[in-house]
Order: sequence, then structure tokens, then C-alpha cells
Amino acid sequence: MQTDIAVHALRAKFRDLTDEEFELFIAGCQLRQLNPATDHVYFKRQFNEISGRVEIRILLTIDGFRSVASETGEYRGWVGPFYASEDQESWSDVWRGKGYPYAARFGVLRDGYKDYGYRVAKWDEFAQFTEKGALLDHWDRMPSHMLGLRAEACALRAAFPERLKGVYMEGELDRPPGTARKGPTERPARPSAKSLSPEELEVALLDLGYESESERESIVQNLRRQYPLLAVNNPGAFAARVIEETRPKRVIVPV
Repeated sequence: MQTDIAVHALRAKFRDLTDEEFELFIAGCQLRQLNPATDHVYFKRQFNEISGRVEIRILLTIDGFRSVASETGEYRGWVGPFYASEDQESWSDVWRGKGYPYAARFGVLRDGYKDYGYRVAKWDEFAQFTEKGALLDHWDRMPSHMLGLRAEACALRAAFPERLKGVYMEGELDRPPGTARKGPTERPARPSAKSLSPEELEVALLDLGYESESERESIVQNLRRQYPLLAVNNPGAFAARVIEETRPKRVIVPV
């Protein structure tokens, strides 16, 4: 009885997934011993240009990465993040540059390691941009913090591959082409937060065939849970993402 209730609760939480997508998502979580009932675990549909198909990706918050590492009982500590400019020979625990950091470095210690296992995240590989090429608000306001989180996720994924292989943070996999920006560089003026107004979002959802107000609200709320930072920090970009995510999708394959 409790198992049935738990399944129904999960199905309600991920109600925007089709039955096939839901089964693939749950199977992926079980394979990695992830609990989809927590707020740390969510999903993203992503188009694979090589296969020509849409795939379901499992995403974790950074707290989810830390929790998984802790659950193994083999997580012994960390160092970092540290930051460097392109011409800097040493790493600093505080980014003091005027522009964006060139790279962030994070180390993880696991049982059996003789030393910390480090991973480096470079700005031009991880910084997140809008489709128009402007930095997302939180990347512009907190560049060193955001890049440090990416380095931490990379280090944890490398240290605990049996639990975290193929699992990513929001934004790791979806940058518009041609938006790489090498750091450090002089910061531009912060972009406007508006790219799609609430009224424009409403009209666009109606055009996609979502005539029920409750259905439209459900779509927005579900995506708000998937993209909490984007929804808060850049409502216009979040509205545009809602439309992108609700357009007709292609065939789903397991990953």
C-alpha cells in the first residue's frame, strides 16, 4: 500500500512527464541510487543533435551532489574552490580580479585516495548565457561563486562515478552555440531581465494549445521547480524557457 502511495506521489510530482519518460527517469534514479522524492532531484528534456532525439537528463542541485557523496560513507573532505586568471601561475581562494575568473578548481578526498582529486572548470566552458548571448543574471552577479559550484560538481562526479556518472547540474549541458566568452574580461552592462513578459507567455501557451488556465499554471509551476534560480533572477528568460520546454518533442530514448 505504502509503495503504491509513494509511486502515485512521484507521478504527481513529475506529472509533466509522459508515462514512458517517467519510467526512464525513475529507472535512471534507481540505477544511481537517487531518491526522486527529494527536492534535489529533477529532470530536463534535451535534444541530442547527434542522434536527432530528445533525451531525459537527470539533474541534481549542488546540495544533491553533496548529499550523494556523504551517503557513500567515503567522503572525507574537500578543498576549494580556488580561482585563477589566464596568466596567473597560482590559485587563490578569493577571486580578486575585476572581470570574470578564467577558471575555478575544487578538490575532493575519498577513502583510498592518497591526496585530493582535483577538477577544473573554465569560464569559457561553463558560463551560462541567454539565447541572445547575454550572461544569465546570477552568472553576472556572482561569477566566482557560480564557477566554483561547477568545479565542485565536476570533482564530486569524478570521485563518485558509480553514483554520479551522467548526472549534471542545471545549465551544464545547454549553452547556446557561439556564446563562449573567455575570462577574465571586462564586465558589460547587465542585461535587461525581460525577454518575455507574463502576458506574452500566456499568449504563447495559448498558441501551443493549452487553453485551460489550470493546465498553464501547472506547466509554469513545474518548470519553476526545475529552474528555481532562473525563475527568481531572470523572469523574462524563465518565461522564454517555459515556451521552449513545452513545444512538441521528438522520440525519447534512454541514456
